[in-house]
Amino acid sequence: MKTCGTCKIEKPISEFHKKSAAPDGLSYTCKQCASARTRRLYQENKEAKQKYAYDKRRGDREGIMLTQAKIRARSLSLPFNIEREDIIIPECCPVFPELTLTVGAGDASPSLDKLIPNLGYVKGNIYVISQRANRIKNDSTVQELQALLHWVTQQIDNDGVSQ
Repeated sequence: MKTCGTCKIEKPISEFHKKSAAPDGLSYTCKQCASARTRRLYQENKEAKQKYAYDKRRGDREGIMLTQAKIRARSLSLPFNIEREDIIIPECCPVFPELTLTVGAGDASPSLDKLIPNLGYVKGNIYVISQRANRIKNDSTVQELQALLHWVTQQIDNDGVSQ
């Protein structure tokens, strides 16, 4: 027997999905609660996904970014208060200026970045940078990025590799 973390009802182990990452090998919530959560999230995101498809057909990058950010914020329980007008796509990436943000896909594509990730998608905390810059930054702290830069520089100096 195991108690569901959501409904707090003790149920047979067969009522829980397997989850290898969990200490006991079972999901925290019972199958019924997990199913109810999935249905709720589906309904909440259904309208946003329909809007995303509409924006994509129109070629509205700002609208697409806004909709995707709203979905991510909801799924990650992050604050969200931005509007379409808050998303400003520059002519080129402010991190890697040689990359243009007008390309349709790949590393040079525009990507909505949260300067401080746990603050969420709120006014003053979002910027549009290239996918490559956002991927490099991802969830790294300033200290982690500095440590990485220090290590790479040290390796280049030690190995005599020229840039």
